[in-house]
Amino acid sequence: MSASKPENKTQHVTLQHKLSTLLDKHTNLIKTPQGEFPFQLWQTLAEAHLLTPLLSQSLNGQNATYAEVARAAETFAQKTGLPGLTMAWIMQQLLIRIIASSTSESIQTRYLPPLLSGESLCSLCISEPDVGAHPKHLSTEAVRDGDTYLLNGEKTYITNGPHASVFIVLAITHVDAGRKFFSAFIIPRETPGLSTTPLKGFHALQPTAHCQVKLNNCRIPQDYRVGALNDAFESISKPFRELEDILMLCPIAGSVRALIESITRENQTTLSLEDLGQMLAMADTLSSIGMLAAEELDKTSNSELKVSFIITSKLMVEQFNIKIKNYLKNTPFGEVVTALANDIDVLVNIAKYANTAKQKARAARYLQK
Repeated sequence: MSASKPENKTQHVTLQHKLSTLLDKHTNLIKTPQGEFPFQLWQTLAEAHLLTPLLSQSLNGQNATYAEVARAAETFAQKTGLPGLTMAWIMQQLLIRIIASSTSESIQTRYLPPLLSGESLCSLCISEPDVGAHPKHLSTEAVRDGDTYLLNGEKTYITNGPHASVFIVLAITHVDAGRKFFSAFIIPRETPGLSTTPLKGFHALQPTAHCQVKLNNCRIPQDYRVGALNDAFESISKPFRELEDILMLCPIAGSVRALIESITRENQTTLSLEDLGQMLAMADTLSSIGMLAAEELDKTSNSELKVSFIITSKLMVEQFNIKIKNYLKNTPFGEVVTALANDIDVLVNIAKYANTAKQKARAARYLQK
């Protein structure tokens, strides 16, 4: 899942500038009523070849590097104040690339055009109720039945699930000595047996919406499988987790800057110069770490630095969240500030188990030296 070419600083600036200019020009398309996704903005981005810049030109992209996309995503988050929308922008690029590289020609012909034009969305279904995304505890199964598969199970915290037209679902296809092996499948929304229900009490990361997906004897053709049989956790789930973790570091920095701007705009007098200076310094540091991490992705190396960048950034944002929560507790602010602060808190807690596992693995490798 490497990007197409090494970073080019001229293109890096150009992508960020193009996206910034488009967002400034179409501010009316960014905010949508509660529960609605800004498809008109998505289509406008697609028309400008800015919806999927990470992809090749044949996929309406710009062959952008990870570093270019990370910097542009930081601008996206800061200008919109919507880290959830920025996350959707990154996720769609990664998911569309999976479909383009790991599915049959018939699947690509049917589902890629509306995704690339911004008319539809794709969602990734891995996590399950009460167990998260831990592979040992996942239970959704796909059982071979002739030239089809029958899928049964339940997925949760599905980003953009209420708006998606197609889902990529991870399911068990083999068990050997207690070890589960997973395959991924394309499941269209209209598949009989597929149903979605709102995720009660979760309203963060708007205008993206989240839901649960239930699969009750969903029958799909065998050529709807994504990638190799029994290899989806290693080839899809783990790489996607790392890419999203790293590419969201710069947007978190942009979100922190947007929050600082909103706080100073609403109630500047209650924020001490010391606190403001600390917040600005942390945003700058997060941005720098995010860029370094994205550049490591472009090197296509297995550098341990990538893990260190993720761990350090999450710890920094956790400390920032503690400071912000204490500050907001004693100072009245409007909905924009409280929603943005909550979004940042939610982002840093995504895949918490996976990040804890990274920390433990890092320590274990150190002790083995």
